[in-house]
Amino acid sequence: MSEGRQGRRWASLAFRVLSIAAGMGATVWVAARLGASPADLVGIPPTAHLLALAAMAVEMGGRAARVRLLAGALGVPLRFSTALRAQFAADAAGAVTPSKIGADPAKLWIMGADGGSLGGRGAVLLGEMAWEASVLLVVALGLILFAPISRAVPLAILSYAAMIFILASLAIWAARSAGSDPPGWWTTLRLTPARWRSLQEQGRAFTEHARDLRRIPWPVNVGVLATTLAHMAARILVLAALIQGWTGIPEGGLVPLIRWPFALLYLGTLLPPPGGGGVLEVG
Repeated sequence: MSEGRQGRRWASLAFRVLSIAAGMGATVWVAARLGASPADLVGIPPTAHLLALAAMAVEMGGRAARVRLLAGALGVPLRFSTALRAQFAADAAGAVTPSKIGADPAKLWIMGADGGSLGGRGAVLLGEMAWEASVLLVVALGLILFAPISRAVPLAILSYAAMIFILASLAIWAARSAGSDPPGWWTTLRLTPARWRSLQEQGRAFTEHARDLRRIPWPVNVGVLATTLAHMAARILVLAALIQGWTGIPEGGLVPLIRWPFALLYLGTLLPPPGGGGVLEVG
């Protein structure tokens, strides 16, 4: 390994370690400002943990079920158990990579265990992204029009939805625009023409499966919508479940524990530091 490559590897590792350490430090700082001691954090009652774990189970199960439904509609072989493992792998990889860029590659890798083509798996993720962004767009517009809350909340959600639409558009454009001959930079990287042809085949498979997303039967779309709503609701209820099981409903109600976490969870994807670098904890 060259010295330059090794230096970049160590710099990347240091960046991830410092970011995660910053998140842990922010958690301790916030707890100290609220007057909580380590004993308080350890002393969270089992009921609170069970409620939070139940919310997490619904969230992960909803995401896995959505992927399984989309894969079945597109003819991509995928078991529910594999889809569930892919969600856990995506969360683990996203937590230690900048802007969670490692999440989707990890998901694609695990999904490949059931034999689906890379192009087909990519189309499944495209459908997942499209549904997530579409529902978030409706939620954000609803908050802007009908909810008397800070505009920062729906704007954070809209920013995340816009990023998803841009990435999806770029993926489709890249798959369609690949020429028959490898570009110059491909040769510069010492990649073979055979690998370029393989990439073209996966791109064609991705494009064909992506077209099929528009022909998914409406009962499947209803199921995908239901699982999307279930996973979103469960995701933002984890903090509320912990508080409810620990101290009961606070004086201000549970709404403040749902409103800002909703925005911060999606805003965290736009932050470059792995794990948010403590920004989410402070928020």
